[in-house]
Amino acid sequence: MSGLDREKLKATRRQLNLSQEKLAERAGVSDRTIRYIENEKTDPQSATLHRLCECLNLSVDRVLISQNGDEKDV
Repeated sequence: MSGLDREKLKATRRQLNLSQEKLAERAGVSDRTIRYIENEKTDPQSATLHRLCECLNLSVDRVLISQNGDEKDV
């Protein structure tokens, strides 16, 4: 999922004062999963991405980037 704005996820997590561990707990994944997603070591499964976005009050479309590098218009 190379079209994922990982910085948007990370920045939003930090704005909400959530640690990787707390976000992982809320999303029902391991903190390792959050670290790996943020550090581009793995792409989240669709269900995981949806849960993360829900926990961060983001729409999935907001964190997806079109092929030309721009944020996807919704």
